Amino acid sequence: DAEEEAGLSTKLSVGRPVQWTTMFRYMDGTVAGISPEDAFSAQQAGELTLLDVRSPDDGASDIEWMNQGFFIAGTMRYGTIPGAVNVPLYSLIGGTTLFKQIRRASFSYVFGVLNGQEVRTTFVEDAMEQWPDKDTPIAIFCDSQRGTMEKAMGRDFGIRCRALQAAYYLKRIGGYTNVKYIDGGFLGWYNNEELPVDDFDDPEAKPFAQRNLPKMASILFFLIFVTTIKSGFVFIPFLFFAPQ
Repeated sequence: DAEEEAGLSTKLSVGRPVQWTTMFRYMDGTVAGISPEDAFSAQQAGELTLLDVRSPDDGASDIEWMNQGFFIAGTMRYGTIPGAVNVPLYSLIGGTTLFKQIRRASFSYVFGVLNGQEVRTTFVEDAMEQWPDKDTPIAIFCDSQRGTMEKAMGRDFGIRCRALQAAYYLKRIGGYTNVKYIDGGFLGWYNNEELPVDDFDDPEAKPFAQRNLPKMASILFFLIFVTTIKSGFVFIPFLFFAPQ
């Protein structure tokens, strides 16, 4: 209903993801996978558009240890699919308010990485600029190889991935009617030597450390705040004046 739709739009506007079970139930029976080979054939025939929802900046890490943990390191560094349009679904958690600091530090604590991410609030809007026609056939892919809408024993809700999250937002909020996902994601395509892959080349993308030293400093400030509470020292100003 209208109230539910408004709630979903509000969640997207503040970068809050919708629960996966809600997404799955909405897409069940309406969103299907397509093999990388079939996607390539349809693309070459002009019958399908490929949407890459990976973040270019995840592929810009030029320090090897960053790709072994501590940071989200996506598959963008392995290359891109020729002709695919890149509209990232996620971006780094921004802002230096108390809420953002807590969210960033919590992400670091729970997932063990320093570049916490959130849903981009303009994702659907950016996609609509690319494809004004809501009937445009679109196949989405992301970093994950495991994402699927297929049910299995003990798996009543498929397996979540960013491509499927993007499919939900495009259908539910954007109103797109012909959305698929590529089975196996980018790596499913990449591992097929017969399918073309371009080298990653984005002059705007920068290594995580180069782009985010201020945000890393703000995380440090927050951790200092938490650590020193027990000692009776409270550094609340750090939370509000950490560099953007």
